[in-house]
Formats: sequence, structure tokens, C-alpha cells
Amino acid sequence: VAAGSRSLLDAIEMLAVAAGVRVASRFQGKPPVEAAGDLILWDAGFVDEAELGHLAELRERKPHRPIVVFEAFPRGATARAVREAGGTHLLGQPLEADVLAETVRWAWEASQG
Repeated sequence: VAAGSRSLLDAIEMLAVAAGVRVASRFQGKPPVEAAGDLILWDAGFVDEAELGHLAELRERKPHRPIVVFEAFPRGATARAVREAGGTHLLGQPLEADVLAETVRWAWEASQG
């Protein structure tokens, strides 16, 4: 789980746990490229070129790992850019536990081939 502030990290972790996800590590800011997890949940804040570049690096490091990105006000163009950079899903906020659970399930199933 990665987010820009501790309060966002706490909130996303709480939702992830409610969705059945075991949180192995937390990162304030961007998830490090060397992050070892099997799934990344990342509150990117506002997705811009820097975030898209970092997303591409994450994808390059572990090509089959699901990466679910959250943004406050996602737009169609942003969703396309996130997918092209390697994101599995782009979710808007506020997040709901059931939506996060379904998204994680779909992302995980897709990553398993």
C-alpha cells in the first residue's frame, strides 16, 4: 500500500484488510520500484507524467503484478494513460471496500493468466 500521507495509508490499509487483502508493507509516497509485494495499491493523488513514468518502472520490474491506482477525479484519458503505463485498474475516490475487493479479485485473476 502506498499513499502520500499517513492518514491515507491508514485508510487504504483499513479498506484493503476489509476487502480481504493482507497488507505486507506500507510506503508513504510512491511505492518503491523494488517493492516485493504481489499486488500494489497506490493512491497516486493526481496522476501526471511523473506518476506514469514510475508506474511504467513498477510494471517493468514485475510484469505480471497487479497495480491498482487511486485518483480523486479520474478521467477517461487518465484511465487510458494508467493502463498504457502498466496499471491494472484506476479507481476513483472515495473508495468503497466492496469495490476494492472486486477490483483486487479481478486484477489478481487476470495476473494469474
